[in-house]
Amino acid sequence: MNLPFAAAPTPSLTNQRSQRIGARYNFSNGFSIGALIDRSSEAHSVPSGAAAFAGERKADRAASALPVESATGPHRFSATFAKAETSARFFTMSYKYRLDNDSNIHIGFAQVKNGRNGAYDLYLNGGVAGAPDLRGVGAARGTDIKSVQVGMLFRF
Repeated sequence: MNLPFAAAPTPSLTNQRSQRIGARYNFSNGFSIGALIDRSSEAHSVPSGAAAFAGERKADRAASALPVESATGPHRFSATFAKAETSARFFTMSYKYRLDNDSNIHIGFAQVKNGRNGAYDLYLNGGVAGAPDLRGVGAARGTDIKSVQVGMLFRF
């Protein structure tokens, strides 16, 4: 059966390596602070004809983050600042109110400020300049992204 269109061959992730180290200190007053360092690399194989960059491509990333949190009673405030070597910056802050042991309501704000070479978005896409965008989605290089989240979580 011939269709008027055909899907392009899917790029495949052949090798992913990550090293991550983090630490967190909890103060007795409900405040905590942490630090995280992450180095990751991905090697992709793209079948001939799948894209203009067929062959194997590699993307490397180094990032660091500084999360802080304050919890008192049913209230929890948190914020994180992160930076990638591409000059991309990430900031998030949120507030959660615990209704009971199984549910909470929350509101949050997140922002990615991509530098000239950054292509990060708020999901698992993006990367560095020169690396193939193998997922076909993600932010354009240098684009800034903002998000507001409002929700309720119930565990059952």
